[in-house]
This record gives sequence, structure tokens and C-alpha cells, in this order.
Amino acid sequence: MDIASSPFKDGTGSAPYHGSLSVSNLTQPLLSPLKAVRGSMKQVTQRLRDGDIEVLEAPEPMLTPETVLVDVRASLLSVGTERSKVEAGRKSLIGKARSRPQEVAQVLDKARTDGIKQTVHAVRARLDQPTALGYSAAGVVLAAGSLVRGITAGDRVAIGGGDYAIHAEIDRVPGNLCVPLLDGVAFEEGAFATVGAISMHGVRQAEASLGERVAVIGLGLVGQLAGLLLHAAGCTVIGIDVDGNVLDAAKEVGTVDVGVLRSELEGDRLPAEVGDCDAVLITAATSSSDPVSLAARLCRDRGRVVVLGDVGLEIPRAPYYDKEIDLRLSRSYGPGRYDREYEERGLDYPIGYVRWTERRNMEAFVRLVASGQVPVSRLIKERVPINDASTAYERLVRDKSSPLGVIITYPDRDGDASPGVEGSRIADGDNLYPAPLATDDGRVSAIGAGSFSQRVLIPSLIASGFTPMTVSSARGLSARAAKERFGFVGMATPDEVIASDEAGLVAIATRHASHAELAANVLRTGRSVFVEKPPCLTWDELEDLRAARTEEGGLLAVGFNRRHAPLSQA
Repeated sequence: MDIASSPFKDGTGSAPYHGSLSVSNLTQPLLSPLKAVRGSMKQVTQRLRDGDIEVLEAPEPMLTPETVLVDVRASLLSVGTERSKVEAGRKSLIGKARSRPQEVAQVLDKARTDGIKQTVHAVRARLDQPTALGYSAAGVVLAAGSLVRGITAGDRVAIGGGDYAIHAEIDRVPGNLCVPLLDGVAFEEGAFATVGAISMHGVRQAEASLGERVAVIGLGLVGQLAGLLLHAAGCTVIGIDVDGNVLDAAKEVGTVDVGVLRSELEGDRLPAEVGDCDAVLITAATSSSDPVSLAARLCRDRGRVVVLGDVGLEIPRAPYYDKEIDLRLSRSYGPGRYDREYEERGLDYPIGYVRWTERRNMEAFVRLVASGQVPVSRLIKERVPINDASTAYERLVRDKSSPLGVIITYPDRDGDASPGVEGSRIADGDNLYPAPLATDDGRVSAIGAGSFSQRVLIPSLIASGFTPMTVSSARGLSARAAKERFGFVGMATPDEVIASDEAGLVAIATRHASHAELAANVLRTGRSVFVEKPPCLTWDELEDLRAARTEEGGLLAVGFNRRHAPLSQA
């Protein structure tokens, strides 16, 4: 890879992209006084290659304008979902491929466009990456980005979202996936908010109303919470499961009014207390379509069936046609899920058009917990310190009758030292050592450890003779993977890489909107920068980059690699 000097070095060269969106006023200084830098944090991870669960040390995530940093106090181990994830990770490569046909299709597309060799490298790198686990937690806000509304440092909050509300000591969560905890709601109760929102959206899809009879097929955590919500709505709940112990637990908690084993519902006739349901919620997880067939038998004429769980969907036409049953699917937490504009950029839906978004579902669930109408504390059967999390996951796979409500707990970090920039630390293995080292132009630190950085940028820098020193990434976990793969001395937050002068060159391969600010901050420390394209998005950012380079004289190099591509040249 040709690392050429920037076209801006002499104040000349072609202008960068100048769009209508200005991001310079959306970003805030990285060295924020709100953020308490502790150096590293513990995080529960799974390696895709073999499914092994580890508790690793990783750098803290980086605050962005749309996100909130949360000091996690409790996170919910969602037994059904996370057991499936662990079991899928432990399958052979062929087994993984069979269980993930969409990802196989993506690999084939990449092979057609990038070639077999590049695709194999990318797949191997992906399999070696540790991935985050967890999606429902609660804690205390450390800092809130400039675009987040209604959340401030010190607030007690419930947080949600896969890849966001993970099992880690500090989580970075978009503002729309963060809701205040009301007084009287403990952190471990707030940790149920995301799973509660899943159940609540299913109940809303069923349009369950006061006095109706509703069956719940599958009494895992989502099913149990759905039963509690249906009771709060004034419904009679019929619970059905294949496991007698689960049924007993549901009766003890008060989830169901009537509990029936699936094996008792064979034959043409149903027990009188089970049939003619107004609605049926399917919260089971099975490749079989039996729950869908059973739901039709349980429904009254023109009843409603809502599918929440991952079940087979071979629909028997006759019973659904004869009764004119309304079949619906419930998509996760509610409207907003999988919409990047909503989840990542914080753009809310108007309440007059979309009453119950995923955030509003989470808020409503927290209110029900605070009022005592949904007693989630009854579902908590075990508490596990984060250091012992891998043992808890092993039990999930080994013991199919493991408790439903497992809370991961975290040490109280309030008394920990929280050094600022002057006390910056960098992780060395699983320990921390004081930085910096002497500046040396043969050393490089990296901010950004995503796919391109690990496949192209970092290997090219090492091949060019640079010694890898410290690696950083926005969420932290990819930095851990890059450290192990390329032999970086340590890992740290972006703030710490900027504050340290251990490397004469800092390579930046983060998201586009952060390039200019990161590059300017590094240049002002007197070091050189290699930044991936584009170096900036606005004219103001361009002028700031020029000023930063002029102030200290560091070299600014930009990775306009496409100009060297054979296809571009042709």
C-alpha cells in the first residue's frame, strides 16, 4: 500500500467532499472532562471459531455525540437466546454454515467481488474475533453525548440492544436505547427492561384486552414476562411448555392461571380450560412448526396468533382458513428496531404516528416494574459475578433446566481511581502499565481496529517496518483482537492513544465523521498522522486540519488508496 503524503501538506490539492451536512458542530472534544478514564474493563466474550466464552480485559468504549457511557451495575443473562448463541458457536464450520445461510450468501458475494484469497482472509479474521454477549442491562450514566436528550451524567438507567447493552463493566449505548430508572427500581430489576420490551411488543401485537383468555406457548424468560404483562392487562393466562419444572416455576411466580404440559394436548379434544383462546403468543424456540399448529387448535374463531420465538413457520392452511385466524409476527422490542436512523442516530418517531417505539416500550415496562404490577424480582434465581460468567455459560449448555433469571453482577467501581489525561494508562496484556515511552518514528499506534484496519492497514504498516505499540477502537473489543493478532504492546482508549507520545505515527481508521477531529488532536501533540479517506467532511474541518499540521509540523498522510486501484486507473 502506497502511503503518500497528504495533498494538503502545502495547502494545495483537490478539495475534499463538501456535502450539505456539517458534522463539526455535532462532535465534542474527545478529552471530555465528563468521562472517567479507568484504562480497561472486563467484558464477557465468545470466540466464533470454537464458541469459547472468556472474560477479557478490553479498553473502554469511546463516547460519541449520539451515545451514552454507562457504568453497568447489573446485566441480564437471557438464558434461551444466549444458550442458542453458545451452542451455535460450538458447531463445526459446516454446522455454522447451515445455521447461518444469510451469512454464507454474503461470503459468496464477497468471493465473487473480492476473490477467493481475500474472502478466506476475511472469514478467518472474523472467526478469530471475540464477539460481545448480552443485550439487556442497567447502571449509572458516566457521560452523555451532545445529541442525547433527557439523559445526563449520574442518572440511573436501563439500557438495551445487541452489541450495545452487553455484559461489560462499561457500555456505550445510543440514546434511544437508554431509559431512566424510576425510584424504587433496583438495577437488577432494570436489567430486565429490554427483554420486557420484547414481551410487551408481543402483547401489543396480540391486542390483548381486559378479560380475554390468552395462551402462551413456551415459558422461557420472554414467555414468563409476557404472562406477567398479560396479568397486568387483566387477562387470563394459559401457559404451555414441554418441561414440567418450567410449568411449576411459572405457577410459583404467578405467571399463569392454568399450566399444561404439551404432551397433555395430544388427540382431537382439548381440555375445557385450554381451548377457545382469544389470542395465542408463541414464545418457544424450536425448528419445529408444532407450536404454530397447536396455536390454531387453541384459538377461537377469528382469534389471533402472534409469533415472538424462533420457530418453524410451516402453516397448516385448513385450521387457519376455517377459523380465519389472524397470524402476526412480533419484531423484537418494537418499532425502531433494526432502523439505524432510530437506533444509532437518535431520530425518534413522532408519538402521534408511532405510539409505542422500542424506547417507549422499555419506559412503559420500567413503570410497570416500579408500580409492582410486573414483579420481575421473582424471576431472579441466581446472581453471578462477571469474573465467573464463563462458568454460568457452561451450565447453560450442560444443564437444560438452568434458572430463567440469571443476573451478572459487577464490582462497585465508585471508589476506583479515575485519572484524567495526565494519569493516562495503557493496557499491557491484562494489566496496566504507566505510559508514555519515548517518541520513536519507527513506532505506530492505531485508532480503529475494524475489518479494513485488520485486513489491510495494520498488516501494511507492519510490513513497512513499523513496530505496533498501542491499538484502540470505539467499542474496545476489536482492539483486543488486533492486539492478540498483530502483537501490539498494549490497548487503550482513543483518548489515551492521543495523550501518550509513545509512537511517532498514529494511524486512524475509524468512521468517517471522526477522522478530522482525531487527526487534528494527534497532530497538535507534535506527531504524524496517517488517516484513512476521507480526512474530513466539511471546509471547517479541513481548515482545522491545516492549522493543526502547521502548528506542530507533523506529517499528515491520507489513504486515498482507490487512485492506485487497477480498475480506477483503467
